[in-house]
Order: sequence, then C-alpha cells, then structure tokens
Amino acid sequence: MSDTAPVEFSDYPPPVEGLLQLGDANATAFEWPDYLTMGFTAEHIPQLARLATDVALHTSEADIPQVWGPVHAWRTLGQLGAEAAVEPLLGLLGQLTDDDWVCIEIPQVLQQIGMPALPATLAMVSNRDLSTDMRGSPLSALTLIARKHPEARETVVAELTSQLAAAATNDAEWNAFLIGSLIELDGLEALAAIEGAFATGNVDEMFIGDWDDVQVAFGLKPPKRPPGGWLPPIFGFGGQAGGSAKGAKRAQDQRRKMAKRSRKQNRKRR
Repeated sequence: MSDTAPVEFSDYPPPVEGLLQLGDANATAFEWPDYLTMGFTAEHIPQLARLATDVALHTSEADIPQVWGPVHAWRTLGQLGAEAAVEPLLGLLGQLTDDDWVCIEIPQVLQQIGMPALPATLAMVSNRDLSTDMRGSPLSALTLIARKHPEARETVVAELTSQLAAAATNDAEWNAFLIGSLIELDGLEALAAIEGAFATGNVDEMFIGDWDDVQVAFGLKPPKRPPGGWLPPIFGFGGQAGGSAKGAKRAQDQRRKMAKRSRKQNRKRR
C-alpha cells in the first residue's frame, strides 16, 4: 500500500471515535494514558473490541492518526477489565504473530483483565496443534497473568511442566519459551522436568542458555563469570554477574521493547 492510498475504516460512535484521533502511541508506550477519563464504560466494550481487532486498519501503512486506533482501543479494554474482549484479542495474537505492537501490548492487556482471561489464554497455550509463533505471545500473557495473580500460578506452572514432558517431540524453541516462563514464575517444582528437557538435546539454547545457565537463573548456582562480567543469555537476556537474574530480564525486556518501538518511530506501522 502506498503512503497516499486511502484507508477505509468504519464509523465508530463517541467516545470510541475519539481514539481514532489520538495518533502515534509511541510517546505513551511505557505509561498508558487513563483512557477512562474519556468517558468509557462497559457499554463501549463491543465497539472497542471491534476497533482493537480491525486488522485492515491496524496493518495499514498510511500515515494518518486513525491507524493507531486499535492500539488505543485495546489499552482501553485492559483498563476496563473487559472479559468479553479476551477471545477477540487472543484471536488477534494468533493472526498477527509478527506485529511488535500486538505481541508486546496485548499480553499486558490480558494481564490487566486478569483472572477472567486465564481459561482462554491457557487453552490457547495448551493447544499443541498451533505453531510456536501462534502460542508465543499467549504464553507471555499467561506468564504475566500468573505473576500478577498468585492464585493462577499453580495451574500455569503445572501446565507448562506437563508440556515439557513432551520435550523430545516439541519444537526446540517452544521448549526454551516454556523454560523461560517457568523461570519467571519461580517454578522450582518444575526443575526435574526442565533438566529432562535439556537431556533430550531439544532445547533452543540461543533463547535460554544451557542447563547450567538455567540453574544460575534460579539462584541454584553462582554466575559463571566473576563480578562485573556478563552472564550467558537466559531467555533472551543477559545480566551482570552478581545481580538479580529477574531484574536483568526485566531490564532487558524494556530495552527490547524500546528497540522495537524505536524502529517504528517516524515511519508507518507495519
């Protein structure tokens, strides 16, 4: 689509239509505005979900404010705790697996919705007929939900541990993602399953490091290198020796998000 190609988008009632005029969301990437001050209530959830999942608008390359409407809409749904939007948002995650905004922000929205988002998100992560790409962001969402809601943790850790039992036949990258989530959830009870996964030789160590690295991340072993050095990658992050593995991951997550968003600055959304 050329920069000047017209964009077709549906009419939305107020206050939803106001989201189409807010424009570029980069400036509020790390601190979302309070969209509820615009007058949103539960009655607006169906229209917000329609806008949030408007793929044609979301993937347009036209340089107009309206293309950012879906981003503002799903943030609003999160602030409303919109349970009715869970299935549509998960569908978008499965459809736009390479879109940075979708993959980073919708898991955060599902975390805001909280426990009502758990069953459908868990079902999508558990669906072994789906590809790793389709389940990766739902796994991030599931991990975020379990971190925010301790009552979900046991169920989530049990499911991820169960999936590692099939490590030999899983996708190697998926095994790495499962292990990374278990690290995030302090899943020490899954340690035997994690070790067994590495024993199959079918874990993508580019994403998670090796078995020793994972033990370092759990705090079971000292760092391999002296203080001031850099640890090997753990689930896509590196941390300074002697520091908190979790803190390092969160810092790297922020750097990753910033890098992805900076690539979108001053250019059309993909």
